[in-house]
Amino acid sequence: GDASSYALGINNLGQIVGARRSLGYAPTGQGWLYSDQQGVVDLAARYNWWTYPTELNDVGQVIGGAERLDLNTGAVQWIGNGPANYNAVGAVDINNNGMMAGSASLRSTSLNIVSVFRYEGAAGWVFVDGTSRYTFASNINNRGDIGYGEYGAGLYLDGLGKFALGNLLDPAVTSAGWAISGSGALI
Repeated sequence: GDASSYALGINNLGQIVGARRSLGYAPTGQGWLYSDQQGVVDLAARYNWWTYPTELNDVGQVIGGAERLDLNTGAVQWIGNGPANYNAVGAVDINNNGMMAGSASLRSTSLNIVSVFRYEGAAGWVFVDGTSRYTFASNINNRGDIGYGEYGAGLYLDGLGKFALGNLLDPAVTSAGWAISGSGALI
């Protein structure tokens, strides 16, 4: 019912998270959660969570930047601490196992490098890839595989490593003229 609201994430239970009081096309205000059972819930009023959410999983965990909100307990957890030589990691997606995909910039005044990380619980944020300022995380599936972008679409497959998505095309397909032209694969 606000003048401007953005839906930012949906889970398999039909719950939707988003932000309101936004400026232009970027959400900047407080977050909300919608479900058929509860209607619209103001996350700041109910959980004292003042950031806007970007995604939620099927077990009641909501992420927004460097924080995670557990809807079941109401606990807000700072999850941004990555490697010491990086700024805070901002999560962009969370799977049902609590693993997250995110990205962070290097703490450097001369190098403008952003890297992709995977949050692995007690192990924290683990480096996946990223050597340019154009790197970003897209999403993570329940296996821990990550779609990301860096000069094209990248794919991290748990236990197999990282791949440029275009390099996985069959040679017969590429010789027929097909190519991967996007960035930030969805897996």
